[in-house]
Amino acid sequence: MILCCIQVVLGGAFYILISNWLLGQSDSTLSATAAQVSATLQGADLIDDGLLKFQFNDPDEPTDAFLQERKFFIRLINRRTGQIVESSASYEVAVSSQALLPSASYETLRSAGTSMRVYSYPFDEGDYSLQVGVSLEEVNATQAQIMRLTALAVLISIVLGGGTGLFLANRALVPIQAITRTAQQISERDLSKRITRPLVDDELGQLAQTFNTMLDRVEGAFQRQQHFTADAAHELRTPLSIMQTGIDVVLSQARDAAQYRAALEAVQEEVQRLTSLTVGLLTLARADSHTLTLNREVTDLSLLINTVIDQVTAVAEQKQITIQREIVPCLALNMDEGRIIQLALNLIENAVKYTPEGGAVTVIVSQTGDTVSLSVADTGPGIPPEYLPRIFDRFYRTDRSRSRDQGGVGLGLAIAQHIAQLHGGEINVWSQVGVGTRFTVTLPVS
Repeated sequence: MILCCIQVVLGGAFYILISNWLLGQSDSTLSATAAQVSATLQGADLIDDGLLKFQFNDPDEPTDAFLQERKFFIRLINRRTGQIVESSASYEVAVSSQALLPSASYETLRSAGTSMRVYSYPFDEGDYSLQVGVSLEEVNATQAQIMRLTALAVLISIVLGGGTGLFLANRALVPIQAITRTAQQISERDLSKRITRPLVDDELGQLAQTFNTMLDRVEGAFQRQQHFTADAAHELRTPLSIMQTGIDVVLSQARDAAQYRAALEAVQEEVQRLTSLTVGLLTLARADSHTLTLNREVTDLSLLINTVIDQVTAVAEQKQITIQREIVPCLALNMDEGRIIQLALNLIENAVKYTPEGGAVTVIVSQTGDTVSLSVADTGPGIPPEYLPRIFDRFYRTDRSRSRDQGGVGLGLAIAQHIAQLHGGEINVWSQVGVGTRFTVTLPVS
């Protein structure tokens, strides 16, 4: 519709411009003729006893025949009386009031159904005006032909433009339809569908790529959620099964006080494990929903890390593990004290758990420019390279049986990573089998 309107407007503008140009050509011819005739008449004695010596109406005069054939006339008009004094051809063209004005003018007059273009040119002296006229039949015929050609051109351009636009629109809609079909085929049970990208890297190609990238992220998040749910169910089922078995055994027959106490202590241990698991799950759920907020305040990080080390010193001494400290004193940091304690405790406790007897754990706190770093290194067995990419995954443990014996639930590193990210920092791991493991947390000062 818009294309049709544009074509019509352009066609109309073209027709008007050509019509005005043709009319301007006629006016130029008339004015040039009038100037030549006027120059001739003004140099002659036109009036003799009140009569003009300007005769063009002799039937034998070849000029008159030529002017009749060309539908062209020249005549003199008395502006005072409005009468035609002399005329070169017999056209019933009335003298208009505009022709009686003492100024040159153009006008279009009618004569026996024919349009005549008339130019009135007053003499410098006297009461006479010279009029030169020409029929507009040729101009009108040319305008009609231009009108037909313009209309045909507009019609053809509309048809071709509309057909081409429809073809291009259909081609442009093909990838959009593919996106629609792909979106309809996606469900919570099948997120593997992808859009076949167009060969041309245009806007639609970029849209398809963006859509596929979004689907990759959604599928990855969905798979992680499924794994998380399965792992959480497994971790919850194990202590519940242990508790249920222990209770069933104790209640199967009468027991003495020592046996009841041992059973209750086993249940208590599993309850503590469930409590730790539940707290960890709640923390991660709040982090995923972006409701885990920080209560920041400027705190002495050096003092805080020393306090955390003091808490695990007793456990380290039982395994004859030495904790070495390289901590810059009085290092202020804008942080959530409780969350940073949780992060540091997870890293240092893990280092102590996985370091064999007689080993060492090194804790380093330093500042470089606008960032501070906390490094916890151990002399444990190290982590194989194939396990490092998943070390921060929830419930991921390289040795599930040993981790359970040591009390872990596989959420500590995931929580530590979230805490570091909430503070605008990051956590990285380096490890070599047989040498040890080092976790490094980098945090901005403010």
